[in-house]
Amino acid sequence: MEMPRLNPRMAEILFRAGAGKRNPTLFDTYERLKVQESLSSEDLHQLQLERLSQLLSFAGRHSPFYRRRFEEVGFEPSRLSRLEDLRALPLVHKRDLIRHGEEIHARSSFPGARLAETSGTSGEALEFLRSETWDSANRASVMRFYDWYGVKLWERHGYLWGYDIDPRRALPV
Repeated sequence: MEMPRLNPRMAEILFRAGAGKRNPTLFDTYERLKVQESLSSEDLHQLQLERLSQLLSFAGRHSPFYRRRFEEVGFEPSRLSRLEDLRALPLVHKRDLIRHGEEIHARSSFPGARLAETSGTSGEALEFLRSETWDSANRASVMRFYDWYGVKLWERHGYLWGYDIDPRRALPV
């Protein structure tokens, strides 16, 4: 039995209302991403460096773990001027994230934050918070990707999602 189709305009209205309720910054973020598509390589690179510096500055101010890591190597996020500057930072492995989880989490509140976790395929799942801003940025990126191919999220569509499975362990199809 075929499901009845929703009027396309009504589907869009319902999508926008629901998405806007869950992610109030979604559509502004989407519009910002669309504008950034037309930036020159140089402008995009500069924007990325600025955003990276902001992220690292936030981590240094609000995460005891990262603050200590930055101090240990004399790294100052506000002085980030090129990607090569990141080489001063020690690598952070998943075991570090699990071992120092509480210390890594930012001591800041995030409106609309939700608990999330990794799949645990390495043997241990990692829990972390996703803010509404992060969630909106992720969803806006997906919307932009679909838009490149003329697909609107309120239209019927499908996608395949999966994990890279070791072929020796995969079940025959």
